[in-house]
Amino acid sequence: MSKRCRDDDDEVANATHLAEKPFSTMSVYTYNGPLCTHFVTAAQAATALPALLSAVFGSRKRHSVFSFTAGATGSFLVLDETLHRELFGGSGSERWSCLYIHESSSARSGADVSGSLALLFEHLTHAQVSIINVCTMRRNFVLVRQTMADVALQALRSALDGDGRPSPPPASDAASFQCQLTMSSVRIELLRSSLAIGTLTLAQLKESAHSILHLLFLRRSDQFVHYFEMGGEISLAISEGPLEALELSEPESTATLRAALEPSLSRGWRIFDVTAATGYDGIGILSAVCLPLATLPLMNFSTLDHTYVLVPEVHLEAALELLALNFDVTTEPAP
Repeated sequence: MSKRCRDDDDEVANATHLAEKPFSTMSVYTYNGPLCTHFVTAAQAATALPALLSAVFGSRKRHSVFSFTAGATGSFLVLDETLHRELFGGSGSERWSCLYIHESSSARSGADVSGSLALLFEHLTHAQVSIINVCTMRRNFVLVRQTMADVALQALRSALDGDGRPSPPPASDAASFQCQLTMSSVRIELLRSSLAIGTLTLAQLKESAHSILHLLFLRRSDQFVHYFEMGGEISLAISEGPLEALELSEPESTATLRAALEPSLSRGWRIFDVTAATGYDGIGILSAVCLPLATLPLMNFSTLDHTYVLVPEVHLEAALELLALNFDVTTEPAP
């Protein structure tokens, strides 16, 4: 049995907790080294495949963090600076700082703290910090350019020490702030894919190598895949169609992966693909999209060009209604 979403009573309790003590069980930590980003276009996929296979199935002596988000246009990578240097020569990439937002309450998973995260994003918006956000079922991470790391950390710590919403930006910044938050340039598209999300250990990853190879690397180029690893904990988000097809066509070889994912597997997540004319530098975009959805379970995977906001299928209609108050949401056309 796969995990499903919280019922209405849980949502009310979550909203009440958000209103009263949004950050009472949260803290922020910094990752111990710089991270790099790298984009592999669809045309470069075959050339880059050995490097990706090495990062996923090779030794961890070179890195602790490796992530990629793959779609129709290519794969967006986040990785330790040492691994980036080894695989890609270290050129053409900015340095990033990773801030880990820790939730100490065992009663709330990574997806359940969406309301608190939305408020934290608003604090970062008011501090004029652009972010890349990555969620797993257990953890939440924010990536900021190293030049803005101190500002972002100060904003988050100030928020966590406080009890609610941030103060508005200084009057002198009001015009530019409002300009950056202009939503007319934001495009939200509901993708057809439905995702299954689960976690693996390194040992389970290697035991399931055959299935992982098919799902992550031998897939159709337009299928969504997200892989995030930090410190030996792996989170997978895979389109349900290919996962189910592989289970049907190769039930014996997928049995190991199925058994590994089963305790944590959460099915039925729908994807809102959020893009903006300003790209990654559009300060406040993630906050503006997530705040209306703050009472729902959410997950986010960001790249420099896209933010993928995930909601459970059972909450999709509610999410569409909430987003329609501020945005025009389109639906990905059938193939």
